[in-house]
Amino acid sequence: MLNAAQARVGEAEHALDAATHNVELYKVNIADNILVAPTLGRIQYRIANVGEVLPAGGKVFTMLDISDVYMDVYLPTAQAGRARVGSEARIVLDAWPKFVIPAHVSFVATQAQFTPKAVETEDERDK
Repeated sequence: MLNAAQARVGEAEHALDAATHNVELYKVNIADNILVAPTLGRIQYRIANVGEVLPAGGKVFTMLDISDVYMDVYLPTAQAGRARVGSEARIVLDAWPKFVIPAHVSFVATQAQFTPKAVETEDERDK
C-alpha cells in the first residue's frame, strides 16, 4: 500500500512538472504573439485580417506617426506674401471650427505653384 501511494505521489509530481512546463510554454507563445508598435501613433489601415498567417515582421496595420504631421496649404497671393519660414500659424478645420491647431510655416515656394483641383478656397466652399 505504501508503494502504491508513493507511486501516485511520483505521478502527481510529474503531472505538476508537465503542467508547469505547459504554463511557461503558453506564456512564451503569448509573448511571441503580442503586436508591438514601433512608435506612438494612430491606426490608418488594417492590412491583415484575423486568422491570416504572416511572416516574421509582417505588416498588420498602417500607422500614422502623429509626432510628424504636415499639411500643404495653398494661400491667395496677398496672404502668401506675408508667410515666412518659421512663422507661427493656426489651422482651423471646417469640421471643428472651435478647435485651433497650432502650427508653423516650414516651407514657402519661391514661385507660384499650380493649385490642385481638389483645393477650394473659402469663397468657393461658400458657393
